[in-house]
Amino acid sequence: MRVGTFLAIIFHWVLVTFVVGQSAPSPPAEQNPTFHTGTSLVLLDIFTVDSKTGLPLNKLKREDFQVSEDGKPVAIETFDSGVRYDTRPITLWLVMLCNMLDYSDLQSGKFAGKMNLYRPALDHLDKHDLVGVASWCDNGESAIELQPTQNYDQVIASSEKALAKRPFKNPFCDPMLGNRAKTCPGERALREIMQKILQNTRESKPERVPVMVFLYGDHSGMPEKAVDEMVDDVLETSGVVFGITDITVGPSQSHWNRSQERGAIIHYIVAETGGQYFSVPENLYGTALESILMQLHFRYELGFKPSAVDGKRHAVQVELVGSAKEQYGTARLRYRPEYIPTP
Repeated sequence: MRVGTFLAIIFHWVLVTFVVGQSAPSPPAEQNPTFHTGTSLVLLDIFTVDSKTGLPLNKLKREDFQVSEDGKPVAIETFDSGVRYDTRPITLWLVMLCNMLDYSDLQSGKFAGKMNLYRPALDHLDKHDLVGVASWCDNGESAIELQPTQNYDQVIASSEKALAKRPFKNPFCDPMLGNRAKTCPGERALREIMQKILQNTRESKPERVPVMVFLYGDHSGMPEKAVDEMVDDVLETSGVVFGITDITVGPSQSHWNRSQERGAIIHYIVAETGGQYFSVPENLYGTALESILMQLHFRYELGFKPSAVDGKRHAVQVELVGSAKEQYGTARLRYRPEYIPTP
């Protein structure tokens, strides 16, 4: 048995144990989330994992957290918990690369004809959440295939349509040529689709948390500056990026070394926005999405005032303090390591 497959089975067992044994009670029918708004607040989403059980911590309180900005403690102005159903709703985006005539198994083509495996997980979304579908192509095309909706059958159908074979091969991209926008149009298309998703979120009322789930093998590479610009786009919002790939398709760890590009760029963006990348066998595709939704629904959302609204990156650190540190000192907290305050 491969190590990766064994870990996936353990992961499946932990998830099933959590869903069956510790799922929170349904909220009363009349209960609605509390939405904190205001240009002066930064809202930081925290995902927690108990190192002993592998499950989210669901009993933490405001006084259990300490937030620091650029190494200096800041006061927590607002505190919301997914267990109490007062975190902001999400828009879940399924994002995929076009299924070209060649190279498809290393990109998003692995998921073609298998999107129904994600259907049961979508039923576990909260009643306020929405799902959209988006794609980009290495020939420069990008499109929101389906506007956010709660019609999950339509989500699956739209995803399969987006994964249909396209009548072109993977275009050659030479990083040594000068005009990257023309010679590597797929890079431009990727940033364009992420910007379209974030803009869609800004225009929604109430403004939801944009959650991009890339169904993508991530054999990719881009100049470090271009990748960081995409990260900046997300850090200016409350967006978070996740990824799911088939266990047989490992990411490209390095790409075009002669030009010193950053490889596996979606893995990098996932880490920079506090998300997680899952590499699982086909029978656990849906389980991986279940885990993403579980993390989102049991997250904590801390609000604090930035020291300056300057449009620059600021480091942020979150830790448990007091009795929570004594009880859960080995727990893992995951969140974006930096944020960008904007008006």
